[in-house]
Formats: sequence, structure tokens, C-alpha cells
Amino acid sequence: NCFFFVGSYRDNEVDREHPVFTMMFKLDSSGVSTTRVSLEGLSRDDLNTMISDAMCMLPRICEPLSNVVFQKTKGNPMFSIEFLRSLVDSRQLEYSLRQKMWTWDIAKIRSENITDNVLYLLSRKMTSFPRSSQLALKVLSCFGIKVDGSIIEYLSLTSEYSNFREWLDHLISEGCILKVGASDFKFVHDKVQEAAYSLIPQDEKKQLHFNLGLLLYSVSRERGMGGAIFQIVDQINHGMELMIMPEMRKDLAELNLSSGSKAMDRSDFDTALTYLNKAFSMLSKDHWSSSYELSLRLYLLTAKAAYSCGNIDKAYVLLKEILQEGRCLEDKLDAYCVYVTILTSEGRIEAWATCCEVLAELNETIPDYSHAKTMKAMVKQTREMLGRISLDGLLEMQEMDSVFHNTLKFYTLLLFIAFWKKPQMTILVACRMIKLSLDHGVSKDSVFGFVQYAAAICLHCNSSEVKYLVEACRIGKAAMSLLKRYGSSADIVPK
Repeated sequence: NCFFFVGSYRDNEVDREHPVFTMMFKLDSSGVSTTRVSLEGLSRDDLNTMISDAMCMLPRICEPLSNVVFQKTKGNPMFSIEFLRSLVDSRQLEYSLRQKMWTWDIAKIRSENITDNVLYLLSRKMTSFPRSSQLALKVLSCFGIKVDGSIIEYLSLTSEYSNFREWLDHLISEGCILKVGASDFKFVHDKVQEAAYSLIPQDEKKQLHFNLGLLLYSVSRERGMGGAIFQIVDQINHGMELMIMPEMRKDLAELNLSSGSKAMDRSDFDTALTYLNKAFSMLSKDHWSSSYELSLRLYLLTAKAAYSCGNIDKAYVLLKEILQEGRCLEDKLDAYCVYVTILTSEGRIEAWATCCEVLAELNETIPDYSHAKTMKAMVKQTREMLGRISLDGLLEMQEMDSVFHNTLKFYTLLLFIAFWKKPQMTILVACRMIKLSLDHGVSKDSVFGFVQYAAAICLHCNSSEVKYLVEACRIGKAAMSLLKRYGSSADIVPK
């Protein structure tokens, strides 16, 4: 089992406090083999070789030019290339048809006033483009180094950017962007994107982000935003403080909630929490009365994200507020489920009591202790019920309704708690889960009841009771077949 990781950073942009150095220190202290390669700029000789090769001239002839380029760029490959391009554009470096060679005025080039930053050259080049191309650069730069094809499509549907694809063709010909795949676009280098972004006046950046976000939202909401939702919402969030219309707050909270939900589906919990916190900032003070359903969903998802990020205290606070503000038991059940899951993960015995309290409200009574005789009777009753149904009959059973599905969900939680804290109760819980499933239909949580029952049979029977082992095997196979009915096991394994 091998894992090969390649990372890169610019040493002039990070200091020793940056997380990359912390990561490298941890790798070294853990005995992980690492190799560090420092990529410096081209040497004076290598740069001369590159320029002489590009101009098809002898190195000794190019040496005066390459020396000046080296002094200006310190051998940075991209900076050197852009500097040479700028010299060609300003006709300080040009091909002479009469002499059939490249010519230059070394004195003028030496006096060229440039900074040690490639952004200067790139920005100067971009300002010579047509206004439409400059606008396209500004818009693209707002989305980062790569832009999703759906964003381009949505922009093209607006009157303001109806010719956007034509503007992109010009930028491709100028070497600023590339087309990636069927419809995506990306800047050729992150410094090109940075230079394009610098074209936007500082005091106009947030407004442009915000306007782009609202424009894309108005075009895409009827068509479904899909994967573009992150880029659209990010644009709106950039200029969130510019928003002055109270009626938009709820819509933007919903948008950030949707983005947070999608990020959670991808297990990107930090990003999800960022979106969800933005959604929280959009809620009004009376949100539990004015936006009850939104508040319920937002508090629950944020609690899950906070728990996934290790912020258990915040998760508890959010869940307790749901339990306090929830209007009925049904609205509180999901919060109770997450609450019990967190208690269980911390090994707290309150998880059992909380689970039993919820089941009591669902008209299920769980005894504090089960006697051996009671256990034996329940196992016998369960065995008889299962003996009357075939494997095919089990798989063809109807789906359990929502009321009993919630009941079974908490029995599943109780089963896990019992396994660690009250092992003598596991068989009782499993038998009750099977009875509910046979009486009211099956759900994805039924699988746990069948598996635990089969395991209990194997645990308590001796080698002479082969028939019970056969029965346990039959129930186990039924559970696995039932699992296939509900697809991936990732959906039913507690997080």
C-alpha cells in the first residue's frame, strides 16, 4: 500500500507559520520519507540558451540581451517570457526582414522601467486589449483560475454578456486562457488570473462579484444550478454587505443552505460550515416564527457540520435550540437522532436514557432490565414469526410508513448503545425491531435488527444445536439481500 503525494508552494508567499511547514514537520517526526526540491529561476547561461534557441541565433550574439533579461527577471521563466513578449509588442525586439534576424536596442531595453513582478507586464498587456476582452477577463477572474462551463452558458444567456463566447475566443488567441474539456475554461497561469483581477478597481470588486452572483442566480434558478451553485453563491457572498433589500435575506439564506448541503454530501465539512454560517447571518431576529422551516433545516445541518468538524459544543447548542423551539415531536426527531449519535460517540450513558425517552413518546416502552426468561420467550416468538416467512417473502414486504420508520431508527441507535453499554439488552432490542418490521413493513434500519438477531443466535447456541446455526445463516443472508434493496451501505451506517 503506497501513497505518493506531490505538493508545491512559493517560498516568497508563505512564512514558517504556514500550515504547509507544520505538515512537513509532522511528516518528518512521524518517520515519513519526504524529499524537498527547491526550484530556482533559470541560471544566466540557461536563460541565454533558451533565448538563443527561441530566436535561432548563436548564444554569443544573444548574450547581451539575455543578460539584461536576467537582470530584470532574476531568471523567472514566466517573467522572462512575458518580458520578451512585451519587448516584441513595444517593437523594442523585432525581426528584421532585411537582416533576416532578430534585432534590438540594448540601451532602450536596459532603461525599460519594470517592477520585479510579472503582474506589471501582464496587466500592461491586458490594458491594450479591446474593452470587451478586458471585461471578459475581469468577469472570469472573479471565479478563480478555472470557470465551469455552465457559468459561461448562463452568462451568454444574458443581454449584457450575450457575446461572451466571442470575447473568450479573443482571449484564447492572446494566450490568456485555455479551453478545458468540452466547455470549461481556465487561465493559463494563476498569475494571469491575478493580473486580470487587478484590472478591477479595488472599490468596485465587491460590487462586481455581487452583481455577477445575482445575475447568474436570476438566470439559473429556473434551470437548476447543479454544480455551479458554489461559484454562484460565492459571488453573492463576496458582496453580501452591499445587500440592502431585506426581502432578499431569506432567499440568500436558502441559497447558502443548499450550498452547505451539497458540500456536506461531498464530505467537505469545513466548506459546508462556512456556507451555513453565512446562511445564519441572513436570518432575522424572529426567524423561529417568520422562517420556521428554514430555521429547522439550517440548525440541524449546521449541527451536523459542526460535529463533523469536531466542534461538539456548538453542535449541542444548536440541537438543544431545535429541541426547545420545535413545535412538535416530529420536527424534533432528526435533532434527537443527531443528539443521541453525538452522546454515543462520546460514550455518555445519557444516550440510552435519551433514546428511551424518545421511544416512549413514540409509544414504545423499554424496560430497564430484561430477565433471562423474558429473553428466551422473545427469541422463541421471533423464531416462530421468522419461520413462517420465506426469504422471497421478506424481500417482497412493503415499505414501512414514516411513523414506524422513525421508531425503528431510534431502535437502531439503541442497539448500538446496548452493544457497548448494555449488552444484555441487545437481543431484546433486535427482537422488537424484527417484530415491528414483520408487522408494519421493512426499512433500511430493519437490516440491523436481523443481523443482530442472527449474531445473538450464534452466540447463545452450542455446537449440538445445528438447526439454530442454519436459521441464523438464513436470517443473515436475508439481511444482506435486504441491504441490496436499499443500495449502498454508506446510507445506513451511522456517521
